[in-house]
Amino acid sequence: MLDLKLRRPDVRAYVASLEEWILRTLAAFNVRGERREDRVGVWVKRPDKGAGFEDKIAAIGVRLKHWVSFHGIRSMSIPTSTISTPSCPAASWTRVTASPVSPISA
Repeated sequence: MLDLKLRRPDVRAYVASLEEWILRTLAAFNVRGERREDRVGVWVKRPDKGAGFEDKIAAIGVRLKHWVSFHGIRSMSIPTSTISTPSCPAASWTRVTASPVSPISA
């Protein structure tokens, strides 16, 4: 939860900052994510499916109440063949995405 009044009360800028956080996290695993101007979320190109194909790798959902954010980010799984390179072994991505995330109790 973030109070956007204390930061910048701009929903699109907030969503863009969440997308940027996801892009940097993916980059740490040598996965190139991309934004789309007409869609929310993060996408990866899928040349193994043919020219112009892509998959959504991260979804973002945001709800605001009095400029306080409630948000969710979901990482989609992708075939390991898409990211199996010497610099990014598939096993390391599997370890990251396979771990369940527990809600934080108040």
